[in-house]
Amino acid sequence: MLFSGLPLEVLDTRGEWSQVKVLDSDKEGWVLSRYLVTRLPWELQAKKLQEDSVSLNAKLNRLQKEFFDESQQRQGLAAELKQKTQELEALSKEYLELKKGAEGYLRLKTIHEATEKDLKAAQRAKQGSWGK
Repeated sequence: MLFSGLPLEVLDTRGEWSQVKVLDSDKEGWVLSRYLVTRLPWELQAKKLQEDSVSLNAKLNRLQKEFFDESQQRQGLAAELKQKTQELEALSKEYLELKKGAEGYLRLKTIHEATEKDLKAAQRAKQGSWGK
């Protein structure tokens, strides 16, 4: 008498009968071929599915943790970006104010340099007229 789900090796088939050997045993015999199936027994399929489920749940947990960590990092980067954007806006405003203030200085510097040049030219001209 064989138990359902027992792994067998089919040695020969004659009509509706198959000669089988129990794997991992020396037992051999004949059984009706209609009682043989080529699929895994339900118990083994269920065990395999349970193992797959455990593996998938572990993977899901790992991916959820990674997603959470990435979300936290993204939120941190978003906050840092907001802060840096505010700092950039403040620096841009300060730069524009300095540039506006520097326009007057640069205009005065140009006038000063031109006046200084004219003064030196006038001094040279005055020195040249004395020498005559």
